[in-house]
Amino acid sequence: MPYIPEIITGRVSVLLRSDGTYGVTDPASWPQVFAPKLPYLAAISKQTGSPHPHAFLWISPRREHFVPATGLPVRDFGKLRDDVVSPLEAVAEELRSQVQKFISVYPSARESPLVEHEFIVQQTSVRLRHMVAPCRDHVVQVATLRRHWQLATAYMRYFDLATAHSTQASRVVDCSLIGAWTTRPEEVDLLRRLGIPVWFVDTSPSRYHISSSSRLVEFTRAKGISTSVLADTPLYQGIVGFGHLSSTLRIWNTFPQICGVPGTHPVSHSTHTSSRSSTSWTRGSSCGAHDRSLTVIADHAPPAVGPVHPSQKRGRDKFVEFDHAWMPSPLPSWCSAMAQVDRSGVARPPERVWPYWIPEPALLLGPQDLVRAKRYIMNWVRARPVWLYLLRLGDQGAVNVNTQMWRSYLNGVPEGSLSTKSGKRAMEIKQIFGAVLAQEHLQADEGGVVQWHQFRFSDVQVELCPLIVWEVHELAFRYELLALDRACRPSRTPTDDLRREELLARVFPSQALWSVISLPPPDSVGLFARVPHRRITALNALREVLIGWPGCPDALLQETPLSGTDAPDRIEAFEASVARFYVNSFFHHAGRAPIVPRMLPCP
Repeated sequence: MPYIPEIITGRVSVLLRSDGTYGVTDPASWPQVFAPKLPYLAAISKQTGSPHPHAFLWISPRREHFVPATGLPVRDFGKLRDDVVSPLEAVAEELRSQVQKFISVYPSARESPLVEHEFIVQQTSVRLRHMVAPCRDHVVQVATLRRHWQLATAYMRYFDLATAHSTQASRVVDCSLIGAWTTRPEEVDLLRRLGIPVWFVDTSPSRYHISSSSRLVEFTRAKGISTSVLADTPLYQGIVGFGHLSSTLRIWNTFPQICGVPGTHPVSHSTHTSSRSSTSWTRGSSCGAHDRSLTVIADHAPPAVGPVHPSQKRGRDKFVEFDHAWMPSPLPSWCSAMAQVDRSGVARPPERVWPYWIPEPALLLGPQDLVRAKRYIMNWVRARPVWLYLLRLGDQGAVNVNTQMWRSYLNGVPEGSLSTKSGKRAMEIKQIFGAVLAQEHLQADEGGVVQWHQFRFSDVQVELCPLIVWEVHELAFRYELLALDRACRPSRTPTDDLRREELLARVFPSQALWSVISLPPPDSVGLFARVPHRRITALNALREVLIGWPGCPDALLQETPLSGTDAPDRIEAFEASVARFYVNSFFHHAGRAPIVPRMLPCP
């Protein structure tokens, strides 16, 4: 190699920088120590410039690329321009095709980091297209997409080089790769034969004996790498090596709040019993979730339901259908599952009941007055994009927003003096968003036109209200499914979580776990479809999730997946099994009723 890079060694702190990278400790930006457990990091491609077709990946979004959203209760939230996002989507789609082809040749790669990197690229692409966020968040997301594109292509490249090495002689060094440094001669030999740039750091005593004929070469310093810190909490502090490198591969675009919700507790898979005759949920008089044992729910008949314990009756009964003209029609199997939950035991105390990540749909429909009901819906539409963004942050402030705070925000401020109205509204907005957003982002006057999917309005039309309420059910079900899946798995790693997220995403249209990215047409497939056969794919995917949970009934474990030739009766029986196990599992963990899928309203 014609240069010697500055060697990053000793103790380091891995920090997220303002450009979305990890600075000079980032293997996607600068040569790092070679790690045999992560060998492909040495094969990451360098930054490219024009006219290379991927040069745009290294262009960090600027303020002029940002289009602010209107009608929101906060400032400086928006999306990137289409001419920025579209090329990134094309790269994501190109990578999807490359990975599918690679896995068809090397099936073992299905269980490799390659799948994780490609999944992150796809999810980040969706987020850039559909999710509003501050401009700096979009900068980080573009860097995240680029990073995992680099990592995915590096994995395939290294695998190809290592496979070809067994039949070919040493390769010419590929100077387009970042490479790595090492103190081990055998690793130098390996990387040289693969054609990957490598620098040997000699730690032997003889390194101090320099002959007079030796030529000293200065290190090439890292240039153009951000030193500005975005998050001052280190991801890793310690000696360079596997730990520091693996910390740069962590995933930060999921919902960390859902990992530790109040009342969740892992349940050991040893609680699953193979006995077909065990048919109940056993509940003692204790309110604590840890004092309850989970057993198999019979799949061939509804469980016996005792009388509802008086402590379970807190306000409106949320297991009973809420009657409202804007409430989407229930799915019979899910409605039946809700009615069959055994609530004869003592309710757990309120502080041990799971919160709502999305406002309860019935809360939006509480007002009897039409004008006030529309105001609730409109204020939710304004809050929705910002709230979905906040759920991605690690701060617990979003989870701590209670029902009364939501009710105050959704109600808005009655007409009165301007000073009273403005001040009260500012306080309500601060209650909802102030725990996780800086004060300067909040604005009391959130009027104006707001966009909801393909619609733009400043006053919601009655015809749209059922669709908006349907979407609230969809969003809530997705987040609750994710929370329950994490509570049901006793030991998890970030890799486990990512693989489960990929599995969960298959339940929903476009594999969009975190949001409803577009309103489905009437003939769409999904849990919400009116025609049973259009629910098949989603039901099969949901069953794949549930069979990994403790207490899953043997009948559901052994059930044959649905097919297009199945009769409607079999589809509905399958659906009833899935719904019953999900609803009972949720109540066992959360201590409250779940929000379940509903039929897509007719246009």
